[in-house]
Amino acid sequence: MESGNDEKLWMDKYQPKKIEDLDYNHQITNILKTIAQKEDFPHLIFYGAEGAGKKTRIRALLSLLYGQGVNKTNSEIRELKVNSTNVEYLITSSNYHLELTPSDADHHDRVIIQKVIKESASTAQIDTKNQRNFKIIVLQEIDNLTKEAQAALRRTMEKYMKSCRLIMSCNSLTKIIPPIRSRCLSIRVPCPTNNDIKTILNNIKITEKLSNISDKQIDSIIQSSDRNIRRAINSLQLSKILFI
Repeated sequence: MESGNDEKLWMDKYQPKKIEDLDYNHQITNILKTIAQKEDFPHLIFYGAEGAGKKTRIRALLSLLYGQGVNKTNSEIRELKVNSTNVEYLITSSNYHLELTPSDADHHDRVIIQKVIKESASTAQIDTKNQRNFKIIVLQEIDNLTKEAQAALRRTMEKYMKSCRLIMSCNSLTKIIPPIRSRCLSIRVPCPTNNDIKTILNNIKITEKLSNISDKQIDSIIQSSDRNIRRAINSLQLSKILFI
């Protein structure tokens, strides 16, 4: 873990940026290392409960593939005209990948998926020295996509397989249609154990010099977090504000 500016949310401030910094689920870490060593790999779905660390492991895989340049990102709100409606959606990108949550566009998610993947597949690589033969598109929360959007995603996956790889995340794999699941390597991300969370919170406590936060309070945060690491870290930061 690494520290940064105090004004940051601690979930962002202490999010591991490199594979070596991952705090738990070491078996998955080894799987990611194996994937990154391959010249090619299939579409991927990371699934598991909210706050298990799916996004962190996707980012760690990207850093293995391309280095720390994937952490130099820009976010922008784009607009797409659908019939008479202007639909806005947020895209985060580096020189190596694109990331978005299509379900944020509600029932326009199908159009967003088709447009973004088609455009990405048809444009030139930004960093030709470090790129693979395909582009990476990260789709978050795909279990919230409409059935129409999932059907469009399945067709798009087939059409642009040569030029794009999708890395996706979801809480529930059962909400994903079978034709998508069958075309992906699924990686389950288990929730951290209470001991995992305690180690992380104690490391933050030391770094932030939280002498006013007792071990009993740490244990209470862990119990109420229900093994959700994001919730636990946010609760610890709130405790600092309340007991400052």
